[in-house]
Amino acid sequence: VTITGTSGSLTNSTTISLTVNALSGGQLVASPTSITFPNIYVGNKVKRTVTLKNVGTTYVVIGSVSITVNKGDASDFEFHRYCGGPLEAGDSCVIGVLFTPDAAGTDSGTLNIPSNAAGSPLEVPLKGTAIKKK
Repeated sequence: VTITGTSGSLTNSTTISLTVNALSGGQLVASPTSITFPNIYVGNKVKRTVTLKNVGTTYVVIGSVSITVNKGDASDFEFHRYCGGPLEAGDSCVIGVLFTPDAAGTDSGTLNIPSNAAGSPLEVPLKGTAIKKK
């Protein structure tokens, strides 16, 4: 950027550098960024939620959410999506995650949230431990 100033018959020009950092497009953030379920007895269930917020400047379309299980039974984790259509800039929605273990031990997985946002898919690590009833 060049700035020119004139005073009477004097003219002076100065060139400065300008850097602009801005989010363009949609940008999803998750809160919390990971879920660790409390220890529960086998067969019981516990629910936690993940809030997704679009901190970008345009809408975000969330695709087919899924859970990848790294350790344990695939049916021990499930999700309930409470996000409707496009998520406008500044808007939030919630995904519920259930942990219902069928055997003692520690399970782990990832909640995968694909979208048209930068950095997609958004991944939320999951961990839960089940204990046997005495």
